[in-house]
Amino acid sequence: MLGAFTGIATVEAVLLILFYFFHYILSGVLVMISVLMGIVQLSFLTALLISITLSLYSAIIGLMKSLDADDKVKRLTYAKGLNSIAIFAFTDIFSLKWLIILSYAFPPYWITQVLKESDSFINLIIAFVVTALWLCVLICKYLVKKRF
Repeated sequence: MLGAFTGIATVEAVLLILFYFFHYILSGVLVMISVLMGIVQLSFLTALLISITLSLYSAIIGLMKSLDADDKVKRLTYAKGLNSIAIFAFTDIFSLKWLIILSYAFPPYWITQVLKESDSFINLIIAFVVTALWLCVLICKYLVKKRF
């Protein structure tokens, strides 16, 4: 099993993740500026965990684009389609129970829930776990694809 995570595929995955480190920094800075300016009323810990979750989410989008796209044109097309995942952040507006239940599996829904109920530690943990699961699955899929 460990053999799948060695060699050139590991180097490429690490470089891809490091490339999105810039998004990590920007997400964190944006959330912290919002908290410091009083735009959003969040505790420091909540703001920090939201910024980490948003950073991981940006890496998820990047990995999803690079997994199936062979060239730049396909990546741009996928990027346009992947933006539709953001609709899950607004499913509470539609008041459709089946859509809300479907949204539980997507990170944007939980990020919005954390912002709506910033004192709910359970929502914060779920948001982080769902986002981390997405990232782990995509990294494993990326490594397996690069191996074969």
